[in-house]
Amino acid sequence: MREERFGYTRWQPDGEGKIMDRDGVYREMQMDMWAYRMKAGETRTIRRENDEVAALVLYGKVTLGWDGQAAVIERHSFMDEGLTCLHVCRDTTFTIEAHADSEVIFVATGNERAFAPKLYTPENTRENESCMGLWGGKAERLVRTAFEYADAPYSNLVLGETIMYEGCWSGYIPHYHPQPEVYYFRTEKPSAFGASFVGDEVFKITDGSFCAIGKNLPHPQAAAPGYRIYILWVIRHLDGDPWVREACSDEEAHKWLKP
Repeated sequence: MREERFGYTRWQPDGEGKIMDRDGVYREMQMDMWAYRMKAGETRTIRRENDEVAALVLYGKVTLGWDGQAAVIERHSFMDEGLTCLHVCRDTTFTIEAHADSEVIFVATGNERAFAPKLYTPENTRENESCMGLWGGKAERLVRTAFEYADAPYSNLVLGETIMYEGCWSGYIPHYHPQPEVYYFRTEKPSAFGASFVGDEVFKITDGSFCAIGKNLPHPQAAAPGYRIYILWVIRHLDGDPWVREACSDEEAHKWLKP
Protein backbone atom coordinates (compact mmCIF):
# COMPACT_ATOMS: atom_id res chain seq x y z
CA MET A 1 0.00 0.00 0.00
CA ARG A 2 1.57 3.28 -1.07
CA GLU A 3 1.59 6.40 1.04
CA GLU A 4 -0.85 9.18 0.15
CA ARG A 5 0.18 12.81 0.46
CA PHE A 6 -3.10 14.70 0.23
CA GLY A 7 -6.75 14.20 1.13
CA TYR A 8 -10.08 15.76 2.10
CA THR A 9 -12.30 15.47 5.16
CA ARG A 10 -15.07 12.88 4.69
CA TRP A 11 -18.14 14.20 6.52
CA GLN A 12 -20.66 11.64 7.78
CA PRO A 13 -24.41 12.20 8.33
CA ASP A 14 -23.89 12.14 12.12
CA GLY A 15 -21.53 15.12 11.97
CA GLU A 16 -18.27 13.19 12.23
CA GLY A 17 -15.53 14.28 9.87
CA LYS A 18 -13.05 11.54 9.09
CA ILE A 19 -9.65 13.04 8.32
CA MET A 20 -7.06 10.26 8.64
CA ASP A 21 -6.19 7.16 10.63
CA ARG A 22 -2.87 5.50 11.23
CA ASP A 23 -3.95 2.07 10.00
CA GLY A 24 -4.43 3.04 6.37
CA VAL A 25 -2.60 4.88 3.64
CA TYR A 26 -1.56 7.58 6.13
CA ARG A 27 0.10 5.11 8.51
CA GLU A 28 3.43 6.95 8.26
CA MET A 29 1.83 9.88 10.13
CA GLN A 30 1.30 7.64 13.22
CA MET A 31 -1.80 9.58 14.28
CA ASP A 32 -5.58 9.58 13.96
CA MET A 33 -7.41 12.81 13.15
CA TRP A 34 -11.15 13.42 13.09
CA ALA A 35 -13.67 16.18 13.82
CA TYR A 36 -17.21 16.58 15.11
CA ARG A 37 -19.70 19.20 14.00
CA MET A 38 -22.11 19.53 16.91
CA LYS A 39 -25.51 21.17 17.43
CA ALA A 40 -26.62 22.95 20.60
CA GLY A 41 -27.46 20.40 23.28
CA GLU A 42 -25.35 17.64 21.76
CA THR A 43 -22.73 15.90 23.94
CA ARG A 44 -19.81 13.72 22.91
CA THR A 45 -17.69 11.57 25.22
CA ILE A 46 -14.09 10.74 24.25
CA ARG A 47 -11.74 8.13 25.72
CA ARG A 48 -8.82 6.40 24.04
CA GLU A 49 -7.35 3.54 26.06
CA ASN A 50 -3.82 3.68 24.68
CA ASP A 51 -3.66 7.15 23.10
CA GLU A 52 -3.03 10.67 24.21
CA VAL A 53 -5.66 12.99 22.71
CA ALA A 54 -5.70 16.68 21.85
CA ALA A 55 -9.14 18.27 21.34
CA LEU A 56 -9.04 21.68 19.63
CA VAL A 57 -12.10 23.91 19.47
CA LEU A 58 -12.26 25.30 15.93
CA TYR A 59 -15.36 27.44 16.46
CA GLY A 60 -18.54 27.61 18.53
CA LYS A 61 -19.39 27.47 22.22
CA VAL A 62 -18.79 24.29 24.20
CA THR A 63 -18.19 23.05 27.72
CA LEU A 64 -15.17 20.78 28.05
CA GLY A 65 -15.35 18.47 31.06
CA TRP A 66 -12.56 16.30 32.48
CA ASP A 67 -11.49 14.90 35.88
CA GLY A 68 -14.19 16.80 37.75
CA GLN A 69 -13.25 20.07 36.04
CA ALA A 70 -15.11 22.05 33.39
CA ALA A 71 -14.40 25.03 31.15
CA VAL A 72 -16.76 26.94 28.87
CA ILE A 73 -15.00 27.77 25.60
CA GLU A 74 -16.31 30.28 23.08
CA ARG A 75 -14.51 30.90 19.80
CA HIS A 76 -16.13 32.86 17.00
CA SER A 77 -13.25 33.01 14.51
CA PHE A 78 -10.38 30.54 14.09
CA MET A 79 -8.64 33.16 11.98
CA ASP A 80 -8.76 36.03 14.46
CA GLU A 81 -9.00 34.41 17.90
CA GLY A 82 -6.36 32.34 19.69
CA LEU A 83 -6.48 28.60 20.10
CA THR A 84 -8.04 26.50 22.85
CA CYS A 85 -7.06 22.85 23.15
CA LEU A 86 -7.55 20.21 25.84
CA HIS A 87 -4.66 17.72 26.01
CA VAL A 88 -5.07 14.46 27.95
CA CYS A 89 -3.11 11.25 28.40
CA ARG A 90 -4.22 7.69 27.63
CA ASP A 91 -7.27 6.21 29.31
CA THR A 92 -8.71 9.65 30.17
CA THR A 93 -12.41 10.35 29.67
CA PHE A 94 -13.57 13.83 28.75
CA THR A 95 -16.78 15.32 27.39
CA ILE A 96 -17.76 18.08 24.98
CA GLU A 97 -21.19 19.66 25.34
CA ALA A 98 -22.21 22.09 22.61
CA HIS A 99 -24.21 25.25 23.41
CA ALA A 100 -24.25 26.44 19.78
CA ASP A 101 -23.18 25.14 16.39
CA SER A 102 -19.59 24.08 17.08
CA GLU A 103 -16.73 22.11 15.60
CA VAL A 104 -13.99 20.31 17.51
CA ILE A 105 -10.95 18.62 15.93
CA PHE A 106 -9.24 15.66 17.58
CA VAL A 107 -5.74 14.23 17.25
CA ALA A 108 -4.75 10.93 18.88
CA THR A 109 -1.50 8.98 18.96
CA GLY A 110 -0.08 6.15 20.99
CA ASN A 111 1.61 7.10 24.25
CA GLU A 112 2.11 4.92 27.33
CA ARG A 113 3.11 7.82 29.58
CA ALA A 114 0.64 9.26 32.07
CA PHE A 115 0.40 13.03 32.54
CA ALA A 116 -2.05 15.52 33.99
CA PRO A 117 -4.64 16.98 31.61
CA LYS A 118 -3.89 20.52 30.49
CA LEU A 119 -6.15 23.13 28.92
CA TYR A 120 -4.34 25.44 26.51
CA THR A 121 -5.96 28.83 25.92
CA PRO A 122 -4.90 32.13 24.35
CA GLU A 123 -3.62 33.12 27.80
CA ASN A 124 -1.05 30.30 28.08
CA THR A 125 -0.05 29.70 24.46
CA ARG A 126 2.46 31.54 22.30
CA GLU A 127 1.49 33.68 19.31
CA ASN A 128 3.98 35.45 17.08
CA GLU A 129 4.33 36.98 13.64
CA SER A 130 6.89 35.17 11.50
CA CYS A 131 9.16 36.38 8.67
CA MET A 132 8.08 40.00 9.05
CA GLY A 133 9.57 42.25 6.35
CA LEU A 134 11.30 39.42 4.49
CA TRP A 135 10.97 38.74 0.75
CA GLY A 136 8.63 41.62 0.11
CA GLY A 137 6.41 40.50 3.01
CA LYS A 138 5.24 37.46 1.03
CA ALA A 139 6.03 34.92 3.76
CA GLU A 140 4.58 36.83 6.71
CA ARG A 141 2.23 34.68 8.79
CA LEU A 142 0.79 34.33 12.26
CA VAL A 143 1.93 31.30 14.27
CA ARG A 144 0.28 29.98 17.44
CA THR A 145 1.94 27.18 19.41
CA ALA A 146 0.07 25.19 22.04
CA PHE A 147 2.78 22.74 23.09
CA GLU A 148 6.05 21.29 21.82
CA TYR A 149 8.85 19.14 23.23
CA ALA A 150 10.30 21.94 25.38
CA ASP A 151 6.90 22.45 27.08
CA ALA A 152 5.61 18.87 27.10
CA PRO A 153 8.40 16.27 26.85
CA TYR A 154 5.89 13.65 28.04
CA SER A 155 3.85 14.06 24.85
CA ASN A 156 4.44 12.40 21.50
CA LEU A 157 2.95 15.41 19.68
CA VAL A 158 3.61 19.03 18.78
CA LEU A 159 0.52 21.13 18.02
CA GLY A 160 -0.12 24.63 16.77
CA GLU A 161 -1.94 26.82 14.26
CA THR A 162 -0.73 29.05 11.44
CA ILE A 163 -2.69 31.76 9.62
CA MET A 164 -1.43 32.25 6.07
CA TYR A 165 -2.20 35.77 4.95
CA GLU A 166 -3.66 36.63 1.56
CA GLY A 167 -1.20 35.89 -1.25
CA CYS A 168 1.50 34.78 1.19
CA TRP A 169 3.50 31.64 1.88
CA SER A 170 4.05 29.47 4.95
CA GLY A 171 6.81 26.99 5.72
CA TYR A 172 9.14 29.28 3.84
CA ILE A 173 11.96 29.02 3.03
CA PRO A 174 11.26 25.36 2.18
CA HIS A 175 12.42 23.15 5.04
CA TYR A 176 12.18 19.52 6.12
CA HIS A 177 12.64 17.24 9.12
CA PRO A 178 12.52 13.47 9.76
CA GLN A 179 9.40 13.58 11.95
CA PRO A 180 5.99 13.15 10.22
CA GLU A 181 3.69 16.18 10.15
CA VAL A 182 0.10 16.87 9.11
CA TYR A 183 -1.26 20.20 7.86
CA TYR A 184 -5.05 20.49 8.09
CA PHE A 185 -6.47 23.43 6.12
CA ARG A 186 -9.60 25.47 6.76
CA THR A 187 -10.89 28.61 5.07
CA GLU A 188 -13.47 31.33 5.74
CA LYS A 189 -15.03 31.14 2.27
CA PRO A 190 -15.73 28.05 0.15
CA SER A 191 -14.08 29.73 -2.84
CA ALA A 192 -10.74 30.10 -1.02
CA PHE A 193 -7.83 28.07 -2.33
CA GLY A 194 -4.08 27.75 -2.25
CA ALA A 195 -1.24 25.39 -3.12
CA SER A 196 0.34 22.68 -0.98
CA PHE A 197 3.84 21.51 -1.88
CA VAL A 198 5.05 18.20 -0.41
CA GLY A 199 8.35 17.08 -1.88
CA ASP A 200 7.92 17.25 -5.66
CA GLU A 201 4.12 16.99 -5.54
CA VAL A 202 1.75 19.98 -5.65
CA PHE A 203 -1.91 19.91 -4.61
CA LYS A 204 -4.81 22.34 -4.40
CA ILE A 205 -5.72 23.51 -0.90
CA THR A 206 -9.45 23.85 -0.23
CA ASP A 207 -11.52 23.97 2.96
CA GLY A 208 -11.11 20.69 4.87
CA SER A 209 -8.15 19.41 2.86
CA PHE A 210 -4.92 18.17 4.44
CA CYS A 211 -1.42 17.12 3.50
CA ALA A 212 0.64 14.30 5.01
CA ILE A 213 4.29 15.29 5.19
CA GLY A 214 6.64 12.31 5.27
CA LYS A 215 10.25 12.01 6.32
CA ASN A 216 12.53 14.78 5.05
CA LEU A 217 10.05 16.12 2.50
CA PRO A 218 10.13 19.93 2.02
CA HIS A 219 6.65 21.41 2.58
CA PRO A 220 6.05 25.08 1.71
CA GLN A 221 2.44 26.25 1.31
CA ALA A 222 0.83 29.23 -0.46
CA ALA A 223 -2.47 31.10 -0.19
CA ALA A 224 -4.18 32.70 -3.18
CA PRO A 225 -4.48 36.51 -3.15
CA GLY A 226 -7.61 37.67 -1.34
CA TYR A 227 -7.90 34.57 0.84
CA ARG A 228 -6.52 33.70 4.26
CA ILE A 229 -5.91 30.03 5.02
CA TYR A 230 -5.89 28.42 8.44
CA ILE A 231 -3.50 25.53 9.13
CA LEU A 232 -3.69 23.18 12.09
CA TRP A 233 -0.22 21.62 12.19
CA VAL A 234 0.62 18.52 14.17
CA ILE A 235 4.02 16.83 14.35
CA ARG A 236 4.54 13.30 15.66
CA HIS A 237 7.80 12.76 17.55
CA LEU A 238 9.79 9.71 16.55
CA ASP A 239 10.84 7.32 19.30
CA GLY A 240 14.21 8.57 20.53
CA ASP A 241 14.12 11.47 18.05
CA PRO A 242 11.66 14.18 19.12
CA TRP A 243 10.99 17.19 16.94
CA VAL A 244 12.68 20.37 18.09
CA ARG A 245 13.05 23.54 16.09
CA GLU A 246 16.72 22.81 15.52
CA ALA A 247 15.67 19.58 13.76
CA CYS A 248 14.49 21.56 10.72
CA SER A 249 16.81 21.76 7.73
CA ASP A 250 16.46 24.31 4.95
CA GLU A 251 16.57 23.18 1.34
CA GLU A 252 20.08 23.81 0.08
CA ALA A 253 18.97 25.61 -3.09
CA HIS A 254 17.15 28.28 -1.07
CA LYS A 255 19.57 28.88 1.78
CA TRP A 256 20.85 32.02 0.09
CA LEU A 257 17.48 33.62 0.95
CA LYS A 258 18.12 33.43 4.69
CA PRO A 259 18.68 36.88 6.21
